[in-house]
Amino acid sequence: MNSKLFYLLFYTFFLFSCSDQQDSSHISEDEQAHLDFKDNNKEKRKDANLAMVINDIPSTMEITTILFESNSKFNKRLLNDLSNINNYNTIIDKSINLGIIATDLNYVIAYHEPNEVLKYLKALKDMAEIINITGIIDQELIQKVMRNVENKDSLFLLMFPVHLAIDKYLHDNEQANTAALILAGGWIEGIYLSTQVLDNELKNKTNFLIYEKISEQKNAVQNIIKLLSQYENNPDKIISLIHELKEISAILHRTNQDAVINHENMILITEKIKKIRTNCI
Repeated sequence: MNSKLFYLLFYTFFLFSCSDQQDSSHISEDEQAHLDFKDNNKEKRKDANLAMVINDIPSTMEITTILFESNSKFNKRLLNDLSNINNYNTIIDKSINLGIIATDLNYVIAYHEPNEVLKYLKALKDMAEIINITGIIDQELIQKVMRNVENKDSLFLLMFPVHLAIDKYLHDNEQANTAALILAGGWIEGIYLSTQVLDNELKNKTNFLIYEKISEQKNAVQNIIKLLSQYENNPDKIISLIHELKEISAILHRTNQDAVINHENMILITEKIKKIRTNCI
């Protein structure tokens, strides 16, 4: 099966399988903003924009496979430290980091790291349940992953059935904010991992595909900015994130649409995405 389809089915699950059952007590300002979606017409526009962004983003399976095939070594230090999970206190932080951990899971799958796959799958389950995504990553799925942990293709196939739950969720839930934040987190982590693997190297035959893939992110970052801008009563963290993503967009647009970014601009993107990611985790 096409890798893009694999990813869209896998990742769209995490974008949309977010329960609308939230505890209304002790809601912070940003959580209240997150839940404030009463206008159905606005929600339909958000869902349409979300679908557009999904079509524009590269799959993290695709990105991590490119990283693996670039002969770069696995680097555990690049991953989000799982001990950070207990530090996420707001729905914004939790949602963004669910996307980050989902991307890290793809990274460890691509590099055939069985122990890390199990750790990050368990972390993904825990993070999902924190924001009330329950019953999908169950013990049966974990056992299947354990039996197939050495087979990258099998691991992605195991995620395939979750697409059956997507249609129902799309009709029953209004969680475009959560989806946008998870999507942003996953995209940020994918670009972060890519730039860290480059390690400020000049463009060459080995890393050209990484340069090329990052250069293709013009539409993706603009659409993520658009989604985040629809976040009602934007909290300061979202405003700051939008501003920083606009800076990355401006750097990407210094290069013509089909051209590959130069080394100087890649260094700037590396610095800015690292700052964004540090603020997120």
